[in-house]
Amino acid sequence: MPDIPYEEPKISINRVRDEVMRITDMNTADKGFMEAVVLFSSAFVGPNIKRLAQFTGYTRKQINKISKRARQQEIWIKHRICADWFNEKYGGINFNTDLCVILGWLDKVRK
Repeated sequence: MPDIPYEEPKISINRVRDEVMRITDMNTADKGFMEAVVLFSSAFVGPNIKRLAQFTGYTRKQINKISKRARQQEIWIKHRICADWFNEKYGGINFNTDLCVILGWLDKVRK
């Protein structure tokens, strides 16, 4: 996969964690919190394992597992995130649904 020019995210990892806690009602010790942080971070640094590891502080091995599921379920396609997480009305629901997909609790239905 070719590298896309990297721009420093306009959000901090602490802000990402705060938003994840707000959207999911999770805390840092909850199962799935790491996956939620990686998933949400991908909206700012892209679905790139190296960049996500650098930004989040999680290992590439941890992120690779999330990446495989996100790509398999077509949340991430090539360099794009196929999600509507910032929709004012349904963004939180959309994000939580995609998180459940990443965690293996749901599968996306393809048309």
